[in-house]
Amino acid sequence: MGIALRKGFLLYRDIFDNKPPLIYLLAALANGRLFWFRLFLALFNLTTIWFFYHLTSRFKLNEKSAKIATSLFALLTTIPLVEGNIANAEIFLLLPTILSLYLLSPYFFSEKEKTFSKLSMFGVGIIFGLGLLFKVPAVFDLGTVIVFLVFFQKNNRVFNFNFKQIFLILGYLLPISIVALFFIFRHAFGNFFSSCFLQTMGYLTSWETGSHVFSFASLLKSKLILNTLIAILLLLCLWWQRKKFPSELKFLAIWFIFSLLSATLSGRPYAHYLIPIIPSLSLLIGLFFQKQEKSPSLIFWLSFFLLLLTCVRYRFWFYPTFSYYRNFVTFILQGKDQKNYFSFFGASVPEIYEVAEFTAAVTNPQDKIFVWADEPNLYPLSRRLPACPYVVAYHIMERNLYNQVGQQLWSSPPALIIVNTHLKIFPALSSILSEYFQIYSSNNFVIFKKGNF
Repeated sequence: MGIALRKGFLLYRDIFDNKPPLIYLLAALANGRLFWFRLFLALFNLTTIWFFYHLTSRFKLNEKSAKIATSLFALLTTIPLVEGNIANAEIFLLLPTILSLYLLSPYFFSEKEKTFSKLSMFGVGIIFGLGLLFKVPAVFDLGTVIVFLVFFQKNNRVFNFNFKQIFLILGYLLPISIVALFFIFRHAFGNFFSSCFLQTMGYLTSWETGSHVFSFASLLKSKLILNTLIAILLLLCLWWQRKKFPSELKFLAIWFIFSLLSATLSGRPYAHYLIPIIPSLSLLIGLFFQKQEKSPSLIFWLSFFLLLLTCVRYRFWFYPTFSYYRNFVTFILQGKDQKNYFSFFGASVPEIYEVAEFTAAVTNPQDKIFVWADEPNLYPLSRRLPACPYVVAYHIMERNLYNQVGQQLWSSPPALIIVNTHLKIFPALSSILSEYFQIYSSNNFVIFKKGNF
């Protein structure tokens, strides 16, 4: 995606994925090089950890508890257990979220509320809105803030909506509005809106239905409705007992509930979906260790129970941590060969590198290729661009885009077509392959080359 953007491809129209644009712009800045992408991740994360540590004081954590909370936050957002070592959008969006909450916390919890101007709220909203440009579920963090300000900040009021909150929302919407205007001027707003928002709705139920086609019937049958009702019930219980809890604890409880709902939106067991839960959970653990009163313990144990229940219910995929680093240490210190080092990440990884090296050797840098497989890493490894907007087979299969892709490949034939032998070849691709001849085969891949290349 990043390489394609640097080559002038227009996101969502010429090269497709279903996330907002900032993660791809960072990939473009890295020019498809994993080292630079992870360096950006490290810089983002270090900055986030610094602001998180200072945020702990706004939640009245003492020095010991602040260090516990920050250490836990830093650990969980960097180790492989929940994919903290990967440049996921969930980690990048933590920086604008934590920074915004750090700036907003005086308005939440102190007497400085009256001196916090509408312009200040608008400015913080802009920073907050950058999270939405990384991934759509970031909107749940805004939901946390609005629900707290409207229903929980003033114990003597049932409803507390004012112009400052409107300015916060307007600031939040500004970054995504600017992006929308960019695509309008490029005559690609439909591609942008469909990819980032409409198809996201279909994505929420696709794990259960097997289809990205959105319908209200499938939504009503999904677990999303039940999870939303449970979240609303928990918020109502918290609101009913709101006078018993300090403001800081109420905010963390609301944040945790919204983050848990965000993690279960699609029903998928991907570990990185749990990353947005880490900030509120770490702060709750910090408050728990202070043991100044019983209320943090009650909220903590309830939150821990809900998290454990969620992990068991959705069977989240957690990843090995110690063996990950042991594999690296044995590679650099004990002479482990590259093939065995690569094999740790998957039995087919050495083969993927070999296919990519062969692809680069038999094509020119300007040539385009088509990969009929769920291995998008073949594109950056070979430094070759895709011949159609879809870089993984499942994007084509789930959206039934066989004819569209076939037409694109006929009109602009790729230099190579790489086929995973375990995937069924669709008719349009089979017809195109009649113009190609096989030049390479391995355990899982066959490569075809067009005669006039």
